[in-house]
Parts: sequence; structure tokens; C-alpha cells
Amino acid sequence: MSRFPMMKTALLVIIFLGLIGATAGSTIFFYQKYNQAQKEIELLKTEQGQAKIIEEETATLIAAVSKLILLPENESPVVATIVNSAKLAETQPFYKGSQDGDKLLIFPESEKALIYSPARNILVSVGPAFVEKETSNSDQTTSSPTPSATPKSTPDEKSSEEE
Repeated sequence: MSRFPMMKTALLVIIFLGLIGATAGSTIFFYQKYNQAQKEIELLKTEQGQAKIIEEETATLIAAVSKLILLPENESPVVATIVNSAKLAETQPFYKGSQDGDKLLIFPESEKALIYSPARNILVSVGPAFVEKETSNSDQTTSSPTPSATPKSTPDEKSSEEE
């Protein structure tokens, strides 16, 4: 009979040591995740860090989109996230079928625009686009081009608009 209490004690010691090991392991794991998050927060506080993250996200986005369509070479797109897709679709047919969170990529030099849905991994819309460049007075600093993803009108559409 003295054997069973000894086995119970050994079993309790093993369970206790297992719990301590699991607690220590999870503490180390979450401490490392915490340190990683703190480094990312510090990185986001600087302009260089923000630019690096945007650059990485753009590269990831281009890699995903380039599997679906040939993209202009040696040109970086202007990237925007679609926020109010329903309102955009009402004002411009180019945005029809887009959802909030989809990405708008505009290639100003190639005059191309496309909407990519990361959630669905599809191209929602592709078309020509033009970039309106703001003129600057000598008193003002030069401004960057303001992209617009309004598809260009075809000659047939232009003639029907003039009538």
C-alpha cells in the first residue's frame, strides 16, 4: 500500500514541473513577441521606418499583383486603400465591384490604374488613368502630382459628350 502514495506524489511532481515548464515557455515566447512589437513601434515613430514599412508593403503588393497581370517595369505605383467603395462606385464606374480595403495602384508614367483585392486575390478593374499635375507659383513650393484613377474617355465617348 505504500507504493500508491509514492506514485501519486511522483505524478503530482511531474504535473507540477510540467506546469512550471509550460509557464516558463509561454512567458519567454510572449516576452519575445512584446520586444518585437516594441521595436516595430519605435520603427513606426520615425519617417525612415514608416517609409521602410510602406516600401515593404508595396513590394509585397506588387509581387501579388504581378502574378495576375503584367505590370509596367521600372515604375513604382502610387498605392491607395479604398475606404468607401459604394460611394466611389456611384461616382465612377471604374470602382464598380471594389470593396473597402481593396488597393488602388496607379502607374503615372504608364498612365495605367488597377484595383486589386487582396482578400479575394483578384483584379477588380484595370484601365487607363491620367495624372493631373498641379501648377505651382514661384511663391509656393513644388507639389507632387495628384493621382486620379479616372479612366480616359474613348473617342466615341468624347463625341457623345460633346453633343
